[in-house]
Amino acid sequence: GDDQMWPSEQLSQVAVARMGAHGRASDVEHLHYPDAGHGAGAPPSLPSLPPVVVHPRLGRQVALGGTVEANRLSGANAWPRIVAFFSEALEGQP
Repeated sequence: GDDQMWPSEQLSQVAVARMGAHGRASDVEHLHYPDAGHGAGAPPSLPSLPPVVVHPRLGRQVALGGTVEANRLSGANAWPRIVAFFSEALEGQP
C-alpha cells in the first residue's frame, strides 16, 4: 500500500484482473497491507526494512515506504502463505 519503489498495489490489481480474465481468479490471493512499503511480505526472520535505506551500490538514500511495524506485520502474515503456496505448487517437483 505504501511501496515507494514502484506502484505495487496497482500492478497487483492488474495481475489479479488478468488471472480473472483467464478463468483463474480462484488461483489468486491478493494480500494488501496499506501501511507496508517495498519490504512487505519479507520473511519474518529478517529485520524489517525502514522507510528509507542507503542503497549499497548507489550510495544514496532510497525510499522504500511503509513503517517498520507495518513491514514486520506484513511479513508475519504473508510469509506462511507464501511458503504454503510454493509447497503446494512445487509438490512432487525435483
